[in-house]
Amino acid sequence: VAAATEAFAGGQRAEAIEMLRRYDPTRGTIGEALRKLTAEHQRLIEESQAAREVAREQEERARRTQDARAREIDRSNALTQSRKAIEHSMASGDLDNAERELQRADESYDPGAEFADLRAHVLELRRDGELCQDRLADEVIEQARREFTKTPAGAVELLERFSPPHPRVTAAARELRELIAEQNEQVIRQAERRGEEERERQRNKEQRRREMQQAVERIRGYLDREELTEAAGALEAAEGSFGPASGVQVLRAGVPLLD
Repeated sequence: VAAATEAFAGGQRAEAIEMLRRYDPTRGTIGEALRKLTAEHQRLIEESQAAREVAREQEERARRTQDARAREIDRSNALTQSRKAIEHSMASGDLDNAERELQRADESYDPGAEFADLRAHVLELRRDGELCQDRLADEVIEQARREFTKTPAGAVELLERFSPPHPRVTAAARELRELIAEQNEQVIRQAERRGEEERERQRNKEQRRREMQQAVERIRGYLDREELTEAAGALEAAEGSFGPASGVQVLRAGVPLLD
């Protein structure tokens, strides 16, 4: 028992326990010593396992802490770069890119209040830009309306060149195009009406010529047959219809003056 106890204390716990097991455990001293060393051995094993578990937990906590610190450093560096990119975009007037960078930062790192100043500045610049665009739009619309009286197509082209697109400018361009279309339709209708009037004049002129020719032939027929009274009546009727300066006047010499 003394030898086993000494070996156990020297770290040879398994050998000490095995040494006692070689003897009859029913003997009081051997059995008691075996139970004590076995229990102590088990306690030391469990204590060692607990110590290792604690060490593992501490190591895991240290690793997680280190990883969190590394992630925080990466996040801080990324937000710094995002802030620089956003501020550069705002300074250059590229608000669309500034908003994209803000959205990318929100989705990746959730900066929250850290970027509140940037969001407010972008909104302010956006409002100022919209007011400026409204003012420019109103100016180009007014200019186009003045130009429309001289060159309608040029006025529409002036509005179509406006960039970026603006709803007021788009509506004004549509209105002017509709006016041009109405004017073109009116010109077409007027041209068609003038053409129809000209054709009607030509038809009337041709009809008058035929009627006058028929009157001349009728008068000549009366003259050929020496029906002077009828010729005089026909001549008077023709002069009343076609005027004294018409072609029937040449027949006046052949018709005697009748009361």
